[in-house]
Amino acid sequence: MSKHPIISQLRALVGEPEFQSLFDQLTQGEDNNTRFLLRMELRRVAAPCQRVIDLRLKGIKRCQLVEYKGQTHYLDEGARRIFEAGLKEFSGRYTMGIYEDIEAYAQSVRQERQLSGEEEEEENNWLELVRFGSLLTRDSERMHFATPVIIRQGGSVELTGSTTDISASGTQVQLSDQAYINPEADLELIFPKLTDANRRPWPPLQYALISQQENRVRLRLKETDPHIKGLLQALIEHHQRRYKLDIRHIQETTRSRGFEQMLLSHSPTLPVFFDQDGEARYCLTTQHNQQLQHQLFQQEQSLLPALLPPQRILALMAREEGKRETYLLCFEHHQQGKVFHFATDLEELATKGMLLSFLRFAVRKPGWRAYKVNLYPTHLRDLSALDQDPNAAGNELQLADATLAPLPPELQQLGSVALLRDVTQAWLTEACRALPDVGQDPNALTAFRINFSPGVQRIAMRFNDMRIEPRYRYKTQVQLLFEGKELEAELSDFSTQGLCLTLANPQEQLPAELDVALPKLQKLSSRFDLMQLPYRLVHQEQMTGRVHLMIQNTSQAHPAKRFFSQLINANEGRLQPLDEDENSFAIARALRQNIVASALPSCLFVQKHNGKIKPNWLGVPVSSLPLPRLLSRMSQMSDGHIALESLMSQLQFRQLIQDWKNSNRRDQSLLVALDARGLPVVSRLQDQLPGNETLRFLEQARDKGHWAVWLLEFARTPKPDLHFIQEDLNYIGRQALHRAKRLEQDLWGTLAMVEVTDITALASAMLDLPNSP
Repeated sequence: MSKHPIISQLRALVGEPEFQSLFDQLTQGEDNNTRFLLRMELRRVAAPCQRVIDLRLKGIKRCQLVEYKGQTHYLDEGARRIFEAGLKEFSGRYTMGIYEDIEAYAQSVRQERQLSGEEEEEENNWLELVRFGSLLTRDSERMHFATPVIIRQGGSVELTGSTTDISASGTQVQLSDQAYINPEADLELIFPKLTDANRRPWPPLQYALISQQENRVRLRLKETDPHIKGLLQALIEHHQRRYKLDIRHIQETTRSRGFEQMLLSHSPTLPVFFDQDGEARYCLTTQHNQQLQHQLFQQEQSLLPALLPPQRILALMAREEGKRETYLLCFEHHQQGKVFHFATDLEELATKGMLLSFLRFAVRKPGWRAYKVNLYPTHLRDLSALDQDPNAAGNELQLADATLAPLPPELQQLGSVALLRDVTQAWLTEACRALPDVGQDPNALTAFRINFSPGVQRIAMRFNDMRIEPRYRYKTQVQLLFEGKELEAELSDFSTQGLCLTLANPQEQLPAELDVALPKLQKLSSRFDLMQLPYRLVHQEQMTGRVHLMIQNTSQAHPAKRFFSQLINANEGRLQPLDEDENSFAIARALRQNIVASALPSCLFVQKHNGKIKPNWLGVPVSSLPLPRLLSRMSQMSDGHIALESLMSQLQFRQLIQDWKNSNRRDQSLLVALDARGLPVVSRLQDQLPGNETLRFLEQARDKGHWAVWLLEFARTPKPDLHFIQEDLNYIGRQALHRAKRLEQDLWGTLAMVEVTDITALASAMLDLPNSP
């Protein structure tokens, strides 16, 4: 019935006065049943549509963002023309007919490609920017609202335009004509069509410019007069039922927070916190920085106080904001069964004229390591303030998951945080070993000897997988079953949803999902099958053999949860509760939030579309360091997006993924040639440049501009940590359900992440290759 010719002729006239007469005229030869079905079909295709169209998911190439009445669509050029023609046909209404026309177009495009045997042309994959540690400017609800405005600046210049959204603290204006607005001068906005309750015109309002992109201008209100605030608030309250709230700023902030939590829980970096005197006090530990813990800790003693002494930290903090980074070079000397540790930084060696001799001596010694250190000032606040979103309306958006302890007094003395990352690269080590030895007197290295010492407290970073229900001490035999293997372990404590075990024998890495058998507890119960309980891995401590597990989500009630609930109820008063360290929890919470506010690396987030794995988001911190500054500059040139091809080719990215799949290789080096303006021109994975090709590529890049080396570190992201953004998602869902669903899809659809770290200075030193002609 949908293909009947009458449908295309009359669908745009449904609801019009002449519809019935035209319908009767065109259906004179039809029976009553056909006429009824035609009338129902016409009403259906003319009905308003709320469905969002994303042709990227259907394999359509070169899709662009198209916004219409608060909805965001991704359409290619052909679909965009169909969409605009449909809006004209239906007098500006988005209907089911338009939606189905675009669906039919997408299906025909794919069928044509299949019939012609045409290979899909590689498109330029655009990365959408995600700002880390940044909250957007306006702190109140925005409403879609269009009204004419006149902008005055300097008393003489007048520009016309129309608002696209408005809030109690700012507005966005679409200018009628292209014009430049001086960001240093205040603006005066006149709203000629707005009146107060007494029908008096609004007075001119004072605004300041936030940003300008072509004809779109974002402004912040400077007025503090309660009367002006009241006018804006009354306008929003009066129209909020007619106009939708613009919650895109909350959506963007929530997406950033979701990716921030994902990055925190899977990054191999070790955050180290220092007091105001530069003394190392805390470090945050996760499952993914265990390798660094193994290298830097011996039980309760650590090399961190010697690697990062107060004089080194204070010297770094004294630098300009964009230059607070250094490289630590470490090696070991074995003699008579003893291990001696040596370490220093690049700058100290260069100052003493020992850089080349030290490097060529150190790379030949056991325990050779290179660490990159980025230092940031801390931004600790009271925990209640950390858990509120300043973008929320009133107190509606809360991120607190439980009543939190006040900020521990010892945290008030913290002054800086360092991100410590192992950037040792085998190809750089081999290249440095190949250079001629210039001779290094070992006795001259005595000043660089370091020792383990106490003083740094390890704090486990808390995520939503940490158990929040009561835990009870109980020891019994446990068996872990996976991949045909059976491991013996001992239960330390349990809760209704989780277990803490200690392995009898060391195990490198357990799988993400496994089965648990409780043979002795099975004898206590015939109602439950306790010999094959599905659990998933939360955390594994390699040094202690301790393993934390959580029940897997199943479609039915989990037998372990039911069994342990009954065990707790039947033994009330006899089980010994395990007291949680509330102070440690509060410290971990505050330190984690401080990293989000101060110190996050750049990171690619990888998703799967139509069976193809592609990066879709690029997280960039607000930082003046060279790499984040370069990425921000590139995004500004493309309206908040960066083409993947400007960083690496799709072939190189696929090679990166393939290497990880085949050999579980987690890091590679990307060599980048930059032009005279500092923008990337061409890049190569170091593995693709055999022999002397690496040096030749860098030398040619230096002759034409500059070169850079970026370390790419790959990590899987099995599931997002939505606990800290759940209230945000609920709020967005109440305003626009499709936006909340898309946001969750963005986070759940993320399969992996690739951290990007600039190691150009280290490569220049180890290759003895200056970065300028």
